[in-house]
Amino acid sequence: MTLNKTILFMRKLLIVSFFAFASTFSALAQDTIALWPIFGKKAGENILYKPQDYIGTEKSFDALFIGAPEGTLVLSPVDGTIIHVSYGYKATLFTSNSSSIDNPPTTKVADFDLKQRKEMAKEQGVNPQYISLSIGISCSNNEKFWIQGIRPIQYLKTGAKIKKGEVIGTVGFCYKLIAEPCIWLSRSLNSKSADPMTPFGLKTSFIPYKSAPIREEIPVNELLVDFDVFRQALEDGHPGLYDYTSKANMDSTFNRIRQKITKPISPSKFLRLLYPVLDSIRDSHTALYNVSGQKDSPTPSENSDIPVHFGYQHDSLMIFSTTVAYKHLLRKSIESINGISASELYTNIPIYYHGEGNNCVEKEWTQMTWFYAYYKHNFKYKKGDSLNFVFTDGTKECVKYQPDIKWTDFSPTKVWKKDPMQSNLEMKHIDKNIAYMRIKSFDFSDIDNDSLRLMMSSLCNSSCKNLIIDIRDNLGGNGAYGTLFSMLANKPFKNGLGSMVKSNSQYKFLKYVPSYAGVDTTVLFGDYKKENGKEGYYSMNKTMDKPNKDVNYAGNVYVLTNERAFSASTLFAALIHKYKRGVIVGRETGTCYYQMNATKGADVHLKHAGLDLHIPLVKSVFDDQYDPSIPWGHGVIPDHIIEWTYDEYINNADPILDYTLKLIHESK
Repeated sequence: MTLNKTILFMRKLLIVSFFAFASTFSALAQDTIALWPIFGKKAGENILYKPQDYIGTEKSFDALFIGAPEGTLVLSPVDGTIIHVSYGYKATLFTSNSSSIDNPPTTKVADFDLKQRKEMAKEQGVNPQYISLSIGISCSNNEKFWIQGIRPIQYLKTGAKIKKGEVIGTVGFCYKLIAEPCIWLSRSLNSKSADPMTPFGLKTSFIPYKSAPIREEIPVNELLVDFDVFRQALEDGHPGLYDYTSKANMDSTFNRIRQKITKPISPSKFLRLLYPVLDSIRDSHTALYNVSGQKDSPTPSENSDIPVHFGYQHDSLMIFSTTVAYKHLLRKSIESINGISASELYTNIPIYYHGEGNNCVEKEWTQMTWFYAYYKHNFKYKKGDSLNFVFTDGTKECVKYQPDIKWTDFSPTKVWKKDPMQSNLEMKHIDKNIAYMRIKSFDFSDIDNDSLRLMMSSLCNSSCKNLIIDIRDNLGGNGAYGTLFSMLANKPFKNGLGSMVKSNSQYKFLKYVPSYAGVDTTVLFGDYKKENGKEGYYSMNKTMDKPNKDVNYAGNVYVLTNERAFSASTLFAALIHKYKRGVIVGRETGTCYYQMNATKGADVHLKHAGLDLHIPLVKSVFDDQYDPSIPWGHGVIPDHIIEWTYDEYINNADPILDYTLKLIHESK
């Protein structure tokens, strides 16, 4: 940038700052008014399309398209936090393809922008002019603003705070059917589309979406149509359908369920009818969602109208938490409830859980901690009904259902229900030789990545010899786990062998997936190839990652795991195990070590029942060499296994961390 251009640009930013200040001052008097995002323009000026307008043959339901000369500054309409930054191309008003971005050099943002758009355009065979940056800004009241069509002038980090009036970029092009430069602005409230006009004080044309009335019963012919779509999607698209259940057994399950569709049933009953298929697939990333709002589902709600909580441990049904009135029943073993023996209850009450492969630890955890909820869900007792307990010591007790019992009424309380963490990661020093890092989720923002680097740099510059990394109850996230491992690795490593898909051509069932409407799906996996002796199509990882040369911790590493360490957290533990970079303590991870079906998800809509089937289209293969310490279909198995007990329900009781600290002290 020349000196004259720099001076002009700085003047422009000063003018923007003045207008932003004036707008913010004005907004103090009208705090419901957001700032119009086009610099120097009044609210409502040059709206090209608004909700209910047609763009060609497509109707815009919830977006504003605001025109301005190319290069005009775009401002943040609100104070908030940046939650999303990506490049995207809109194939239709309702479908888009996007890609996340790595940190570009801040001095060459324009070059980076052009490169990103050209690469994405080449991959998808589209015009790079209509590929643009999009950002999401979250306000403090569950309100989010989404802006597309941006050309960046600086790098915006997810997790960063942004002020109303702050420059977020310049106007580019946002949609292939609009030839003039403009931005696309939409808004959501509580995760639902919301009016994009009233926040700016404009008369609105937005019509809130009204979901279809919940149908009491679905006719048999419509249920059969939905079932056939359900089966076709899984058979054609799911890369791991037969990994843990044979095709013959899966076919038998499909056929058995179809034969049961002989009379009209409710959407919730249809959902429960389909669920055994998901149970057979044994994949935590495959799920059925009731999008019509039905309250009934295979998984019980958490409302606590039983004043005693009970679950199975070591074949014994035991009370582990109660309200004050029933505190004398704590730890008592149950022989029967209302005349039904504990063993019969165990056999006959179905437990639905998001387990993986041949791994049963998450099912065992569910039986121990949630069996009382499945019991209630199965028998559907009403307020005031009695539960007559007979205990193995011969004593009896009558307990009544009570409405509106709060979680805080129970003792002991669940530790994992009271997580004080405010961010995805925290670090503290237990003493000068032991650092403890807790990672709540690997769904890192850019700010989280910055924090990780600072934390690890500080640790590397200290004399601390031991690092404990706690990934318990970490449900997964993005590639941050690999970034962290690179800061621990002492040799080159391969972050997985590659990925597999069912087909590298057209998927016919994707016509039932709204997000793929109008998209040429033949380009999804065109670069996947056949591998000798293997089913499906593969994209192999030929890259060896290197240890981070700038930040690399050389001390002892201890990783804490449990049955609720899924997806990316399992991959982190798998790297620790495979490359022998630390000691793992706790319990088997929830996701399988060798592989997982996780990416390129498709939400298949079963339109008659109002259900969505979420299936992954890609299987990630971590390792294809058998490890004697990890049986097929199991998660990462710790070096030191600490069995779960109800003591973990007691506040501050942490046998896994206690054992780890003992290991460290004994190793001195």
